[in-house]
Amino acid sequence: MENILVAARKVFVRKGFARATVDDITAIAKVAHGTFYRYFRNKQDVLAALVSEASDTVALPRHDWGEADLYETIRGDITIFFERYHQNPDLVRIWTEAASHDKKIAETRRKIRESFVQSVHKAITEYTSAGHIPPLDADIAARALTSMLDHFAYVWFVEEERDESIDDVAHTVALLWSRSLGAPTPST
Repeated sequence: MENILVAARKVFVRKGFARATVDDITAIAKVAHGTFYRYFRNKQDVLAALVSEASDTVALPRHDWGEADLYETIRGDITIFFERYHQNPDLVRIWTEAASHDKKIAETRRKIRESFVQSVHKAITEYTSAGHIPPLDADIAARALTSMLDHFAYVWFVEEERDESIDDVAHTVALLWSRSLGAPTPST
């Protein structure tokens, strides 16, 4: 099965998800169609397996923001997220493309994003209740911040293929998040 996954990834990168076919995948994997269909129903299933296998790459970090230093916690999560994008921009590109063509993949992507949004929402609510940040609409803030992060990472690492220091980029984005929440930030 591993050779099918490797072949599928190559085909998706070369042809794009929409133009890729099971024939393309089996040819690269050097397996019969029956072997392919023993493991997968279609190319969507192969992509789902690739995404699942690399879920650390495509999923947003969901750490507990219960630490006292909100800026450092945010910076740490953003650094992890950027490292994941940087390590696998081809998978992110494939998954994003596929989500625009396939409702099941789009729903999976939405569920992963929603999980992160809810984690950030919970953290904002807790920090607001504890008086660490001023009151604000936690739902709007969580959705805006996570959308900004996801889109920025896509443009920076996938479209523009930038290679600046992830630590420097994460620092700047964490400052934006922290300041937008009204949290204390290090002096820069």
